Amino acid sequence: MLDAKFIRDHASAVQNAAELKGVDFSVDAVIALSDRVRGLQSQVDEGQRMRRVLSEEFKRSDPAIREKLRAQSEENAEALAVSRAALADSTAELRELLLRAPNIPWSGAPVGSSEADNVVIREWGKPPEFTFSGK
Repeated sequence: MLDAKFIRDHASAVQNAAELKGVDFSVDAVIALSDRVRGLQSQVDEGQRMRRVLSEEFKRSDPAIREKLRAQSEENAEALAVSRAALADSTAELRELLLRAPNIPWSGAPVGSSEADNVVIREWGKPPEFTFSGK
């Protein structure tokens, strides 16, 4: 499986590999979804940072301010849950796209649509001959 960063850095090579192999694959879709995952990960990280800040403030504050901090903490928890769910969905979708990404073929490999287009470089030994037909 190719990494999203590799696909981003070598977009034309990956798109060319997909065309050579006859795979329906969009590099632009991977890049867009990767950007979305990165943005959602930033939101989750910021939400977690905010949760830690609110927790520390809650410990040090007097009871009058704690109710306000509790409300902010609940709002942050709801937003964090939404961000985490969106991140999980987007990450799963990105993984599915990355699994469909074709590997880049060797430049010396012949391009063809079937096994008949392959080139025999060398043979080792004599192929076995069987007295029965295969299934």
